[in-house]
Order: sequence, then C-alpha cells, then structure tokens
Amino acid sequence: MINRLINFLKWYKYEYSGKASTQETYEMISKDLNYDKTIDFTERKIALSNLFSINDIKDKKILDLACGTGAFISAVIDKNPKKIVGVDLTEGMLNIARKRFVNDKRITFINKSFMDVDFKEGSFDLILLANASRYIPFGEEKRFFTNIRRWLKKDSVFVIHSDFWGGSFGKLMAPIIKLVTNKKYLNPNTTFDWTLEKELHKYFSIFKKEYIKEITGASMHLAFFCKTNNQKS
Repeated sequence: MINRLINFLKWYKYEYSGKASTQETYEMISKDLNYDKTIDFTERKIALSNLFSINDIKDKKILDLACGTGAFISAVIDKNPKKIVGVDLTEGMLNIARKRFVNDKRITFINKSFMDVDFKEGSFDLILLANASRYIPFGEEKRFFTNIRRWLKKDSVFVIHSDFWGGSFGKLMAPIIKLVTNKKYLNPNTTFDWTLEKELHKYFSIFKKEYIKEITGASMHLAFFCKTNNQKS
C-alpha cells in the first residue's frame, strides 16, 4: 500500500508539474511505476465490468478511448463483443495491452490521441471514455463530443465517468485542485462530476448515472450513460 501511494505521488508530480507531456508521463508510469499495480488493474477491471451486462456488449462494436493497458477490454471481452478498437496516446501502455490480447483478432489498437483519431459516421454501438475526462482539452469540448456523436450509431451509447471523486469530498477538494493545476493538464469543465454533467447536457441525453468505486475505501467516480439528443451543437 505504501509503495502504491508513493507511485501515485510520483505520477501526479510528473503529470501536473509541467516537466513532462501527458505522453511522456504515461510512458514513464507504464514502465518505471508499474502502472497496472499502481491503479490495481483487477479492481479497475471489476469496477468497469459491473457497469455493463452481457446485453450491453454482445455482438457490439465498441470504441475504448484512452484504453491504457486494457482494463475495460478485459472487463467485457468475455461478454462476446463483435469488435473492440482501443485508442491510446502512449505506446508503452498499448504494448502491455497488445501482449494481454495478442491472440484475440476482435481487438485492434491505435496509437493516437483521442483528439486526433477519426472514424466513419455510425461506426460504433458503444463508446467509452474511462479515467480520462480530464484530458479533453480545455476549449475543445465541442469538437470532442461532436466527434463522439458522429461515431455512434443511432440510439447507441456513450459512457464517460468523472476523473476526480464526487460528493462532498470532491467539492471540498475541487478549488484546491483547480488552484494548483493548469487548465492545460486538467479541464475544469470535464474533470469533476458536476461540471462534466453540465457539459454533457449540451450534446447528449443522460439516461443513467452510476457510481463506481475502484479503490477500496476511496470516494466514488460518477459514470454517465448518454445517448445523442436532438439539440444542435
């Protein structure tokens, strides 16, 4: 537990100090800080698995943005998806994911930022962005969410969850986090559950919200289940 806490502190020091880019930060933690043990891969896999039923996944085409080392893919692969595309900025993270799913032809990985990747209209039944809402660039929310809407099939689902813990603890910490973090590294419009929800309402209809707990004893993230609405963006 102590080593895990130390690794988290090193991680956030790298991520928010401005000394390294997001890509450089995750290259470092995928190797030097043993990312899967720091986040507890198994806990994350279980938390994400509990969000979805077999009917949500079976025969579906799925896009996992900021897929990292493949926790979500591990969580749903036994629920028989037709295809999964994992996108991540960091080659070191993807190398771990590729080894994890080396023999599964249903899975494709793309080494790009989710702001640079593109797909045909109506390509996916389900799109997920987990543990990465803070990386939607400040001022580019419209471009990101408009792309999500375009890539989804009609009546399909986008699931995104807030990065920082919600509830009273989250609201207590939010001013401190904003004070010490540049908007370049943390988008205040999409990081916290109450600001993310406000932003999502511009582009989607939220039909379900569910709290998830990844770390034993910690406060919970809030997952938003969204469908496209008829509003013009």
